[in-house]
Amino acid sequence: AFGARLMSEGWGAYLMVWRDDAGGLNVIRDPSGAIDAVWWRRDGVTLVGNVLPAAIDRLLPDDLAIDWPRLGEILKTPALLTDRAPLSGVTTIRAGRWVEAWPGGRDEAVWRPADFAQRRVDESEKALVAVVDRAVDGGMRSRRKVVAELSGGLDSAIVAGALKATGHAAKADFVTYYGDEIEGDERAYAEAAARESGLDLAAVRKPVVALIPEDI
Repeated sequence: AFGARLMSEGWGAYLMVWRDDAGGLNVIRDPSGAIDAVWWRRDGVTLVGNVLPAAIDRLLPDDLAIDWPRLGEILKTPALLTDRAPLSGVTTIRAGRWVEAWPGGRDEAVWRPADFAQRRVDESEKALVAVVDRAVDGGMRSRRKVVAELSGGLDSAIVAGALKATGHAAKADFVTYYGDEIEGDERAYAEAAARESGLDLAAVRKPVVALIPEDI
């Protein structure tokens, strides 16, 4: 129930790890799978992490190794990378799932695409604006200073407007980059978006160079 509430209200790259009243070690991985998550046991200790740092070499599984068949599956279907690590000796926590890493055995899907697709949503313009504003506000609360690029396109103009609407514009330095050729210069659109939201915008020339085979 806790995981379901979390995933219905919170979106982003996170792992949630906690001990319950019975001493069980619980882990939830966010539905996007943006952060890797594996767990393993070593000498009675349960470890959970998104990386296997060298500093804990002595605590890594004795049988840690490349899982070649699984690596082959991932190379064939790269989307599987968020679902499984190409390593033996560790257990992958799949996106959107709750796992009881200790004492172990329970692994349940808390978030399913079908559940999300069937939710009734308010598709009005006012509701859409509110969703964008909440997302921008949530992302900015922990930031002291950001650089916000106004590209001249719609998406960045919306984000800039949301920064203004949520009171976070003072934390941002707004910039637009332009090239020497007309297809790389959208300053007119970026400046119009900045004026609409009453923002100061810096224009920075970005030199354009030819792409040659050696660069690849």
